[in-house]
Amino acid sequence: MGIIMKNMSIIDTLVVLQKKIRYHKDPLFYLDVKKQIKYLNSFKEPSDYIERGFFQYKCQFEVVFGKVMKSLITFSSFFLIFYFMLKKNAVLGKQLYCEAIFIADGKPFNIVPAEVKNRFCSLKIIDHLQKSVLTSKDKAYLLSIIKRYPFSWYFILKIVIKISEYSALIKMYHPKAIIVCNEYSFTSSILTDYCHLHGVVHINIMHGDKLYYIRDAFFKYDECYVWEQYYKDLFISLRADPGQFRIAVPDSLKFSEDIKGAYHYDYKYYLGNESSDELKIIKRNLDILKGKNFHIRIRPHPRYTNIKAMKSIFVDYEFEDNEMPIETSLMETKNVISLYSTVLIQALYNNINIIIDDLVNPDKFMKLKALRFYCLNKPHGLLSNVLK
Repeated sequence: MGIIMKNMSIIDTLVVLQKKIRYHKDPLFYLDVKKQIKYLNSFKEPSDYIERGFFQYKCQFEVVFGKVMKSLITFSSFFLIFYFMLKKNAVLGKQLYCEAIFIADGKPFNIVPAEVKNRFCSLKIIDHLQKSVLTSKDKAYLLSIIKRYPFSWYFILKIVIKISEYSALIKMYHPKAIIVCNEYSFTSSILTDYCHLHGVVHINIMHGDKLYYIRDAFFKYDECYVWEQYYKDLFISLRADPGQFRIAVPDSLKFSEDIKGAYHYDYKYYLGNESSDELKIIKRNLDILKGKNFHIRIRPHPRYTNIKAMKSIFVDYEFEDNEMPIETSLMETKNVISLYSTVLIQALYNNINIIIDDLVNPDKFMKLKALRFYCLNKPHGLLSNVLK
């Protein structure tokens, strides 16, 4: 922990720890859907943006986190609130005007639909927020939230951090719009409210596939762009505000015909955050295809795949470098295999055969039906049938 803090800011450290907590046990597959629905329906209709954000926080904090983790997070948050409320404001330097800001957070710009890009004469891309400022007006706004929820310390901490970052961003660039991919954050609705205080439009962009997951409940932006009516209906069933949705297909989903070339592979397997045991199951199944003289390649997930385990298990297989654009990767194979991945949807939109791996973890596969997995409603193959 000391080494992390030495080389990173407190905010960076909190982000790293949060991601480790989130992916230690994949909530998508262990939360019961019926219990999620029951808990979601126990809330009244939110009275304003603040309450909407608080309800989303409750859906995440009470349902996703275990008791021990909730206690640790709550206790540490109490002290960090004072640090961020009292810390010295960042020096912003030269102020520049830009009509719109896209906070990429590591995501490619091609996820933003043309309908959004073309609205602004100047659109600046920043990878993530770093500077923070809290004015007297910002603190008054935050205090009004603290008075409403004085003992929800993690809820307050995240809002303090995000408001300070948005405050700095607005003062630096004076944008008309802030574009994000952040519907899963319980700060989202509150940040929409904060943007309104400064005359800024808050826009959210869908950036990956979605399942029925209470983490994404209740959010509200001025505009939220989704790929299809299917996802709009999914979010509305999670009690996100119905009036915010716009449907648009970005370039990240439907590729240019210029990318298409010759097929080099019969099958490509796109990994996620599989365990070593699951990787061994995948390997045994791919060995069957390899024994039939099919040309196979494996692509790890850039963040979640255990590369060391992958290389030790798939010793006779060809790996794909994540530096290769996903568009090029998909367009050079005839078939795409994965249990659950956005690449399956990208393949569908570009007329590439998709094969859902129903063998690597049968329990997860069965859960995907209850979670309303989009690809199960579209033409697809199952790995169990392919191997027959």
